[in-house]
Amino acid sequence: MQVGRASAASAASASPPTDRVVAVVELLAAGPADAYAASEVARMLGLNRSTATAVLSALEAAAWVRRLPDRRYSLGPQLLTVAEGVRARLPEFGRAEAVIRSLAGETGYGCALSRAEGEYLTVVALHRGRGRVPAGVTPGTRFRLRAPAGAAVVAWRSDADRETWLRDTPQRRADQLRRFLTTIRSEGVGVWRLEPGADTDLLELLGQVAAALAADPTQRELRTKVLAILGSFSTYGYRADELASARTVPVSYLVTPVFDAAGEVRYELQMGILRPDVPKPELEGCIRRLRAAGEALSSRVSFR
Repeated sequence: MQVGRASAASAASASPPTDRVVAVVELLAAGPADAYAASEVARMLGLNRSTATAVLSALEAAAWVRRLPDRRYSLGPQLLTVAEGVRARLPEFGRAEAVIRSLAGETGYGCALSRAEGEYLTVVALHRGRGRVPAGVTPGTRFRLRAPAGAAVVAWRSDADRETWLRDTPQRRADQLRRFLTTIRSEGVGVWRLEPGADTDLLELLGQVAAALAADPTQRELRTKVLAILGSFSTYGYRADELASARTVPVSYLVTPVFDAAGEVRYELQMGILRPDVPKPELEGCIRRLRAAGEALSSRVSFR
């Protein structure tokens, strides 16, 4: 079964050898500190032993991995150069993390910043707060930019882009989401409803499953399905008048846009609440703080 999955992925790839190298590095990065033996890498990635050994040997020669005395492999010191290069080119994310950490500390809820690029929304910074936003997600996790993901970004895009975002959405729900996008533009914040009957313990469990699957690059498809199930608990966005008339509100996530240096909305700042009975004063406080954090990121962090 493992081999079949790897073969299927390779058949769809433009460069299967490159995919194998990436998969090995990702596996070691997500694995335990004492790493894996070549046989374990082969088994977990669905490779034959000789292929896994060849990839590990090439990575060892470049010092991207190192072989320990017991012949297990872990990440190598040369990756520090790569990491420092990323930090040097993306200093804005260090500053963003400070804003997100402060927001999570003020509200007690987990917060995340995601970047929209092409067909995907990628988590680039995360502070877990109570550990529920986004459930089971880590920096680097990617979602397809399709409704409902990325609403705070899509709200500022063209009508054609909005319709592409809604392409696979039933008409009745699509009409509601169009109104929700308008609400985000007018209010600066979008509030997603926690669907009636949602079990927060189940959400937590699904998040743990998604996190466990992240350690195995061969399980990307299954992890994507689990994350899609998590997303199904947040499908309705409130109108401003609905929030104004409520005393308590079931809330899943709050979202607000973050503008880049060119004035384009390429980022979405998210706060995870996942509660069926948020008092209106508390929700209003969270909305104010999230909006202020989004504005701070837009004005003080030079995103590209």
